[in-house]
Amino acid sequence: MTLLRRSHDIEVPQAAIFARCSARERRGLTQLGTRVSVPAGTTLTPEGFPGKEFFIVKEGEATCAVHGATRARFRPGDFFGEMALLDGGPRTATVTSDTPMELLVYSFAEFRTMLHKSPGVSRHLLTELARRLRVADATV
Repeated sequence: MTLLRRSHDIEVPQAAIFARCSARERRGLTQLGTRVSVPAGTTLTPEGFPGKEFFIVKEGEATCAVHGATRARFRPGDFFGEMALLDGGPRTATVTSDTPMELLVYSFAEFRTMLHKSPGVSRHLLTELARRLRVADATV
C-alpha cells in the first residue's frame, strides 16, 4: 500500500473514540498518528495479511468486506484495523477506500501508547468491539 504522508504533528480529531477522553488525555494524543491522504480504490487493509496500523477516518468513505461480502462502511469519525493490533492475528477484512480519503494512521507502537495514555480510548474501543461482535453474530 502506498500512502501519501503529511504532517505528523496533528490535532486529535472529533471522532467518537476520543469522546470519553479528558482534556489532558487529548493533549497527550496530539503527537501520535500521521495524517495520510489516499485516492479512491486504495486497499487499506488486505484480509488475511498481517496488520501494522490502526486507522481513523477524517474524510471520505471506505468499504469493509469479509470474503468478498460487504460488511460495513466507514465514514468520518469511524475507525478500523484494531483487531490485528490487539491480538497479533491477520487482518479479518479488506478495507478499500471508495472515495479519496484523509486518515489518521497509527503505528502499532502509537496504538499501544494511545491505549496506555487514554483509558477513555480503551473503553470506547472495547464498547465498539462488543457492538461489532453482536452485529456479526446476528448476521451468521
